Amino acid sequence: MDAYVFPALDVHIIPQRIVALFIDSLLLSLLMFFVNVDLGSIHIIGDTVPDHYIAIYSVAWPWYFVAVFAYFFLSEMLFSTTIGKRAMGLMVVDLAGQRITLRAALLRNLFRLLDVIPGCYLVGGVCLFLMPDRCRCGDLVARTQVVRRSSVLEPIVHIGGKERLAAFVCGLLLFACLCYGYVTRPLAVIHEMAMTKSFLFIGNEGNISALKPGKPIWGGDAMTVTYPVTYQNQRDGHDMTCHDVVVLHFHPFMGWQPSSGSSGNCHTTD
Repeated sequence: MDAYVFPALDVHIIPQRIVALFIDSLLLSLLMFFVNVDLGSIHIIGDTVPDHYIAIYSVAWPWYFVAVFAYFFLSEMLFSTTIGKRAMGLMVVDLAGQRITLRAALLRNLFRLLDVIPGCYLVGGVCLFLMPDRCRCGDLVARTQVVRRSSVLEPIVHIGGKERLAAFVCGLLLFACLCYGYVTRPLAVIHEMAMTKSFLFIGNEGNISALKPGKPIWGGDAMTVTYPVTYQNQRDGHDMTCHDVVVLHFHPFMGWQPSSGSSGNCHTTD
């Protein structure tokens, strides 16, 4: 009986891999744009608050890691490719030309953190050019390679039970993260309004202090929330304690925005 001979896989596809990475990065950037708009916190990057300032909205850095890891891990574990790779006719396989396992997908994308150093895939790029099989660090550890799809002979396409379970758990964790960001963001918006002295806090002198939002009241569609707020400030030279109400509404392309509120329920404390 003749020994099985591994197929000749075409790994000399560096230009296609670069374009595929560009496409995937573009899609991830678009995704993170909407995440930043809907869930990002304000970051003051210039001038003075509240009169003249420049601000950007961005989520914390772990969100970026989660998004990048989840996209590549789930795509390669379930389909052995990503949108960018598929567009360029590429796929990720093991050394025998078969679809990669759960373990291989996990290792390959965990070591992406090493490949991406110092933020532009320099380590991975150098490794890619030096290795004869055109493998980056993640490929060497996971024993995988990116090849031209047309050079793969009938790869196994069955998705196993472990892969399905891993995808379900990852999806559940991602959904939980989004829900957490969604329900905690309105409170952050109120603190940002106090910091920039906007909406309810326009006209206040000095710093807003002792800000205490009360128990939220959610609307039936979960896209509106009402917060009673108590805070201290100065008006006309007097120390004041104010009790106001702010209503916030969620807009898919703007995030949580104040839609209405009542102010002026203040009394002097000095």
